Amino acid sequence: MDDDFDRAMKIEALPLEIIIADRNEPVPGDDGLITNNTISNTSVQLLWSPATDVETEQGDLEYCLYMSPSNNISTPAEALRNGTVVHVWDAGMVTAIVTGLTPATNYFFNVVVRDGDGLNAAYRTVSITTETDSVYMFPAGSFQGDFGAAKSLSVVPVRDTIDSLCMQARLNDYSDLPCLNVRAFISVSASDAIAGMPGNYGVPANRKITGPTDATVADYWADLLDGTIAVTLSEGEVAPDDWWSGSKSDGTFDTDDNCSGWTSTGSKGVSGKNNKSNNEWIAGNVPNCSAKQLVLCVCW
Repeated sequence: MDDDFDRAMKIEALPLEIIIADRNEPVPGDDGLITNNTISNTSVQLLWSPATDVETEQGDLEYCLYMSPSNNISTPAEALRNGTVVHVWDAGMVTAIVTGLTPATNYFFNVVVRDGDGLNAAYRTVSITTETDSVYMFPAGSFQGDFGAAKSLSVVPVRDTIDSLCMQARLNDYSDLPCLNVRAFISVSASDAIAGMPGNYGVPANRKITGPTDATVADYWADLLDGTIAVTLSEGEVAPDDWWSGSKSDGTFDTDDNCSGWTSTGSKGVSGKNNKSNNEWIAGNVPNCSAKQLVLCVCW
């Protein structure tokens, strides 16, 4: 009896080793924030901070990048069900470049991190719109050659005044165009002419120029100013009437006819014809500045 009791006591005195499985999901770094470093019209680079986990070493955590046209990949289950895998599971991956995207298109991206026990967690979905591959042209209404507030040059520069007309038209009538930058398509001085807009304002010189409904007017900026355009501005739905240009046929400033720097109705200004595709499209008429002509705009 004593031997049995002693043996039982020894068994009970053995230390218990309780193995508890890791049920803690990995924790996305930087609160799950995903940022973009580079966006072009067909590609985007995404970056995120590494996750942490109570069991798996940080360098061994695996990441998978998902993409969707809709905001429906916020959790690992949603990403698996609705998303397209852009980059498969890869240990230590904290950046990825996505290519082959469509210009001027909105995409949603998310990253799922997985630990050594197969537990996973999602970062925070990020929405990115790729750049457009066009420079868009559209009208901003008809005005006399002094453009109203442009008279107060000591308060508002004439370029700012005319640009504001385009910004308002973009907001009110063309908010669906995939562009952020807006300028009036007009020559206001020798140093601020249509021909120099790529250098002065960063208008992309290598993109096609289209109307608001994507009709191609020219293949690139220099092509726009070489004497002919692909379609008339009427056909391209850019201009239903003639428009103020203040320009010679090559897009440089016309020093003679510019409504006194767009501050007067008592002189003349060069306008373009909306129904011509030869050089008259930009320098086809010289009406009195008291007449109303369209202001055209570009956005990109």
